[in-house]
Amino acid sequence: MFEDSLIAVTADHGEKLLETPGRFEHGGGWYDSVGRIPLIISYPKKLRKGRFDFFSESVDLFPTLLNLLRIAIPPDKALDGVNLIDMMDQKVPTKKAV
Repeated sequence: MFEDSLIAVTADHGEKLLETPGRFEHGGGWYDSVGRIPLIISYPKKLRKGRFDFFSESVDLFPTLLNLLRIAIPPDKALDGVNLIDMMDQKVPTKKAV
């Protein structure tokens, strides 16, 4: 049953919840805890295990999930994001910044 399940876990950004001394708030300066947010996707039936270290954005989640579910984007439609599977498979270059 689990091998047929697609599970995705992420967030839009992190928070400085006492990870930076004296900070327990939303906003402020840049820290890894704000920008280095994990994206975890499990789909044992179609996705190999591994860890990948490249930039992605929230808009990339939708085209990635569509690809894994083999749902085509209608030809008259376009998405702002990219399919992260293509980056994992090195079919397209990774993003240098977001």
